[in-house]
Amino acid sequence: MKLEYLEIKTLDKPTLRGVVHHSKDENPKPVIICHGYFSAQRNGPQRLFVEMADYLTKRGFEVYRFDLSGMGESDGEIDNTVFDDHVDDLGRIVEFVKSRHPGHKVCLIAHCLGCNYALANILKKDDIYREIILIAPFYTNERVLNGFFKEESLVDQLHEYGFTKRKGLYAHRSFFEKNEEKAVIERINSVKVMVNLIIPIQDEFIPLDDNRRIFGQAKYANVIEMDGDHNFREAKPDLIKKVGELLTDDKYTI
Repeated sequence: MKLEYLEIKTLDKPTLRGVVHHSKDENPKPVIICHGYFSAQRNGPQRLFVEMADYLTKRGFEVYRFDLSGMGESDGEIDNTVFDDHVDDLGRIVEFVKSRHPGHKVCLIAHCLGCNYALANILKKDDIYREIILIAPFYTNERVLNGFFKEESLVDQLHEYGFTKRKGLYAHRSFFEKNEEKAVIERINSVKVMVNLIIPIQDEFIPLDDNRRIFGQAKYANVIEMDGDHNFREAKPDLIKKVGELLTDDKYTI
């Protein structure tokens, strides 16, 4: 396996930096892994994205990992970054990857809030995507916000001032208020691309009964419950294997 370090430079926008895991196949299928908020492509949750990319590359996929603006190695400042900026970042990444793989549609794997960046991009232009896998998709209601920030005062700050701090990291209101539960399920039901939802049974931020209530409304998505916490720390091998199975299913072969 060969790694290539990449930059996406666009006038008046932050430079995005990432890496591609090259496949030995002559015409590999492209996969993009999108991290969430408070994350990055290099490690993700305990190197999840690195190990997932290695696994998929050995199965004939060319896998791209990029840092979104204000995170990891990409340019930008997180306290000047809003939700729509990350949606735009992912759109730039998808166009870049698609240009390198003519004749192939793009598969997206996203985690946490990255799931919402993926859905927003597919709703804008769905004809270049094959399918998406949404891992521990994140949405908000007051119960989830209180569980995520742990302190009610931080949630109050988010609503009142438009931002707060979580574990010392800046958190902008747009990442949460644009992803309320009703909006997220409406996006899932509106896309015309195959959607796989992988729901961790022990998610520490979103109670399982909330996940079942929300994603039980998904009309066409493939909903999969798996053992694991929000980041699948102890269940990483099982998650990676499941993602590989979903992407190599014959019904998705070009």
